[in-house]
Amino acid sequence: NNSHVLRQYYTNSQRYTESQENTTFQNTHRNTVRLEWTIDSAHKLIFTPSFNYQQQQYKAILTSTSQLLDVISQNTTQTQVKPLSFDFNPQLLWQFKMPKKGRTLSLQINSTLNERQQGGRYNSYLWITDSITRIDQQYGTYSNTQRYNAQILYTEPMGKYLQWQFGYNPGITNALLDKNYYNISETSTS
Repeated sequence: NNSHVLRQYYTNSQRYTESQENTTFQNTHRNTVRLEWTIDSAHKLIFTPSFNYQQQQYKAILTSTSQLLDVISQNTTQTQVKPLSFDFNPQLLWQFKMPKKGRTLSLQINSTLNERQQGGRYNSYLWITDSITRIDQQYGTYSNTQRYNAQILYTEPMGKYLQWQFGYNPGITNALLDKNYYNISETSTS
């Protein structure tokens, strides 16, 4: 996806010109599979893994020039962001139907693995007649999350139309986040 903008303004003592360019790219994939195995009339296994992948890129360039009488300023700004992420989520479900109608026991095991990276850069150059100011910022982030949990459910019939359900859902999560920022700023004069 690309877009371009050009603006120009003129007054008696001022002239302003602006040019802007934006570019966006996105690549996404989602995959899910469901496998069912009926072992016998009382036992069943369901395995459902899913995988998601996403890559993006965004870039913007803005250039402007302003002239007011004898003072000229020019500014160029560039922003670039590149996030990348993936998720993996396998689920396993075991179901057991007991001889009494409505009485069941099930165990579901889930895990989620999630990884994200993002890097970006911001550059800006401002020139005013005889001095130049430069800003150069870079950053990077990385996160990794691992989540594991289980769910145990027991159902018991209570009369003809009611049913009790008892459940237990333990889990654990491990997460890591790392951020880095770098700034370079300088001003020089002629």
